[in-house]
Amino acid sequence: MNHNILEYYQEQIEHHQAEHLASDYRAVEVIQALASDLSCTICYPPRRVSSRLSFRRFWHWYRRAYQVETYTRITQESFLTLAYTNNPDEARTKARDIVFSCRYQHNDYSPREIILNLITRYSHFNTLPTLPINHWNGFDQYLESNYYPYRDTTYDSTSPYETPQDSPLTFQDLINPHHHPLLIYLHPLHFLLLTYPYLLHLLLLIYYHP
Repeated sequence: MNHNILEYYQEQIEHHQAEHLASDYRAVEVIQALASDLSCTICYPPRRVSSRLSFRRFWHWYRRAYQVETYTRITQESFLTLAYTNNPDEARTKARDIVFSCRYQHNDYSPREIILNLITRYSHFNTLPTLPINHWNGFDQYLESNYYPYRDTTYDSTSPYETPQDSPLTFQDLINPHHHPLLIYLHPLHFLLLTYPYLLHLLLLIYYHP
């Protein structure tokens, strides 16, 4: 099924919440690698902000303009970068991250329109930059699509920006990590944290079933 971007966002939130409810103990980096959700206040609790700072003024406007319920530390960090960067690609990605690091009261908003508004209102740019594909995440399949708010259905499982949920881990992936989209660019420490439950399970199988 070809979901629209808001349905896709809700699906990512639900996947992430399911990972939090898992019975094992995993670091935030592992949960985020398995099911990314920048709007999770458990993973990214917001910092306290003075009312005199620019983010507080931004939040006062954004919350009212788009009926936003919550934001995270990612929202705060992305806003600061958006306001100061001279790189159009970085401005575009940070505006995207602001949108998808917040939770909303309704589902009748347009992420692409919000991103354009953030770019023109708070960055050094007055048009919406086209983001190169090497900077894409799952949301950009929709944001850059000619069929927005739907993604281009020609994108398939071989796409370079395939999300972890589209391609779950197997033991074969642990043997050949360079073939899995989740593991290709993962830091070695995060790779160890991510694969530890799988490796432990494998060792137990070997021990009890020699």
